[in-house]
Amino acid sequence: MTAGSGKPDPMLAEWFAREPVVFYPAGEELADGPLATAGWYVDPFCDPGCCRPDGPFPTEAEARAWSRALASAYLKGDDAACAALRKEALALYAAAVKAAREA
Repeated sequence: MTAGSGKPDPMLAEWFAREPVVFYPAGEELADGPLATAGWYVDPFCDPGCCRPDGPFPTEAEARAWSRALASAYLKGDDAACAALRKEALALYAAAVKAAREA
């Protein structure tokens, strides 16, 4: 689903419904450089080497729940829900980076 399309995207919904959750250690080299902190991440549709995964989530269960919620939002074509979930994941990442810098 492209931003603002309001149309369901079954392909992305299917990807995130599979819950592509991975535990990555701190320093793992991905798309935009090494991860600041270890944690549970949801791999992007394209490829972790292409785009940064979403997270880190504190637990595997939270990462899986987030992935399922994103799948549901894509299936419904709910742009607002997709944006809110992405914003939540970005906030987790920003907090992890800040904590890593302060450590």
